[in-house]
Amino acid sequence: MEELERKLNQNQQIREEEELEDLEIENQLLDIIEPLLLQSGDGAQIKEQLENYKNEKEFEKFFQILYEQLINPESEINKSYNDIYWEFVNQLVRSLNSHSRDWNVLNPLNVNSKSVILLNILEWLSLNSSPREFLLVIEEFQVSSFIRLGLFTKISLINLSKHSLKRIKVEKRLVFLKSLLSPMIKLLIEEKELEDKESLQKQQQQQQQNLNIETEEIDDEDSQDENNNESGDQQQQQQQQGVKIVGPEKEELLSQTNTDSDLKWQYPLTVILEFVHSFIVDLNQESVENYKLDAVSEQQHLLLQFILQLLSLESVASTPQPLLCNGFPIVNLIGDCLSDLGISIPYILNSDKRFRGKKREMELEDMYLDEGLDDEDFQDDPDLQSLLQLDENQPKTNFDDDLEEEEEDETLDILWDLNLSYAGIGHLLYLLLLKSNETHKLPSIISSQSLLMDSLPYIISLLQHSNYKLGFKAIQMISFLEKRIKNSSIHIPLEYLKNPDLHDPISDLLDSNNNNNNNSNSNNTKSGAIWIFDKSTQSLDVHYHFLQLIECMINYLVKCPVQKIRSFSYKVFVLLLNSLSADSRFNLLSTLIQTCIFPSFTGLLVHIFKEQIDHAWNDSSSTSSTDQKAYFVSPKILEIVTYPLQPGGNMMERMDTIMNGLNLYRYLLIRDKETNYTSIWHRAQIQASRDISLLPLKRDLEKVQSEFQSSANGDEATMKKLLSSVSKMGLEELSKEEVQKASTLVVFHLDMAIDIINRIFELQDTLKSDD
Repeated sequence: MEELERKLNQNQQIREEEELEDLEIENQLLDIIEPLLLQSGDGAQIKEQLENYKNEKEFEKFFQILYEQLINPESEINKSYNDIYWEFVNQLVRSLNSHSRDWNVLNPLNVNSKSVILLNILEWLSLNSSPREFLLVIEEFQVSSFIRLGLFTKISLINLSKHSLKRIKVEKRLVFLKSLLSPMIKLLIEEKELEDKESLQKQQQQQQQNLNIETEEIDDEDSQDENNNESGDQQQQQQQQGVKIVGPEKEELLSQTNTDSDLKWQYPLTVILEFVHSFIVDLNQESVENYKLDAVSEQQHLLLQFILQLLSLESVASTPQPLLCNGFPIVNLIGDCLSDLGISIPYILNSDKRFRGKKREMELEDMYLDEGLDDEDFQDDPDLQSLLQLDENQPKTNFDDDLEEEEEDETLDILWDLNLSYAGIGHLLYLLLLKSNETHKLPSIISSQSLLMDSLPYIISLLQHSNYKLGFKAIQMISFLEKRIKNSSIHIPLEYLKNPDLHDPISDLLDSNNNNNNNSNSNNTKSGAIWIFDKSTQSLDVHYHFLQLIECMINYLVKCPVQKIRSFSYKVFVLLLNSLSADSRFNLLSTLIQTCIFPSFTGLLVHIFKEQIDHAWNDSSSTSSTDQKAYFVSPKILEIVTYPLQPGGNMMERMDTIMNGLNLYRYLLIRDKETNYTSIWHRAQIQASRDISLLPLKRDLEKVQSEFQSSANGDEATMKKLLSSVSKMGLEELSKEEVQKASTLVVFHLDMAIDIINRIFELQDTLKSDD
């Protein structure tokens, strides 16, 4: 009870001290603006209002009047605030710091009204006053040891600094960026140290309280010596319990969820990274040639160094789950920053070697200068020359290319003065190797997905080879990589999942001549005009390479002579499809089913499409199930479902496609009877499928069936016609008995297809009976 009263009194005393501090700050602010107020006619009245609101502690109204005066072009404060600028901005920042004590970093958008008005005042100044002067005032706070700013104030100053710095020309921002970035790192480090210190103090206080309670419970009948011994033992025991050991379940929970201590860094890191990214974007908006080369490249290197420093911080690297920025992992924004900087991983990994080489060169130069030698003597030193030779042999990066035109000593300073954080690089490598970095947009040649996408031209070249054994090497590589690629992680835009419209007059003329000279190649020419599996990768936009890979795999599956290799390749093909995002997988299958040049494989594609629908319908466990349902359990599928059911064409070539298409349509009628997610049971859809597809298809099948039935019954004219069609396909001539047996088998398959159509009609007729 006494402890509770003591805490209440202490809290009351703290509140009183804070109110006195607020009052003192507002007194000083009023003293600063008073000379300007008294210069206007109504200044005395405004001053009196401010005095009253201050004395009544209605600070919100106090700041609102000040804001209205500042933005009013007719007011004296608006006209003459430059006369009191430094003191004015300084006092406003102190007021913001004072009135934002109740801000909670875990609920960053909940800002009290006084702080909101103060932020409006400071934002107006950052956008309308001299940007350099505003930044200098902010810098004064960051280096001052007399005022300790709260976390909210520090974060607010970052945003305000961004407003001012954006008003300075890009090539002149370097000095200000240097002065602003360093305090941001310091902010995160100091706040983390303060948090750890406070946590340790609370733990020690709790231990002391536990010790006091246990000491009071000691039996009064025990001797004083025993009491002392027990107290000593208990104190020693409490000291040994400084590190709490948690059970396996608790430990597992701690390793899987972010605590409040982890989440408190989410908002500060978001603000800092958005600050950095905004200036990286500015560097990319205009051509580098428009600026002095060193002004841009030095900013790029400075920002790179800062990003890797961020990655090295415990608040970024040690959270159990990724911290979020606008609903996405913060690592995504870091990936955006590195990507927009154009940084390659080899450049980062080699930076330390360059930095150490530069330091060694400077040490050697200092040694020579101490000995009284000049520049000409440097040429005779083997160590220095080896360092310079090492630099010449380093692989060029986009930064190296940008800096080639500068003088040598200036280039060396820019390239080598880059002491990157080892821990930051280590964390980056962890993200590249063990995390789904494609979603984080990190530039990488290390991840399996990046390796696959970057190697497409070489894999395609193997698949295009006439020797199937070389093609199988490509299949094995794809199998190795796709096992290490997360399902639904590869996204290909829709426009690059449709075959490009290629027109090459010379190539078309050559193809035409080849057709005239060799009719057996007519199918290849036709397929080349539709599909791109036989095109050179160099002749295509790189964005089409994934589609070309898929078409090459299908071509390989159709033509490979070894059955076991075909079976293995088919499994790899299906798994590779599953690595695509739901929309990309849907769009790709749609393109393939409607354009496939191999009728026998079109039926397999329809079967794969049916499996995708069934999987999406049954899957409710994965996070991507919603995306899959949006494409594979929706009216979007109807165009693809009905495509194989179109009448016309060579019925025998299309037989596999027709059978799989009919089975898919019947499956949907049964599966979607109650829900009608796909709209397949809409009356208009039912009627259209009958009139446009099913009835004409049934007539075509019955016509072909009657011909083969005649052949099976021994009709000479029909058998002769069938033998002629078989010889055109390049097959050996069959005997009449073999033709009769084959015709009987074909009749059986056609009868199955017609029977499925009749079953579909029966299902569709239930719609009328339900009515």
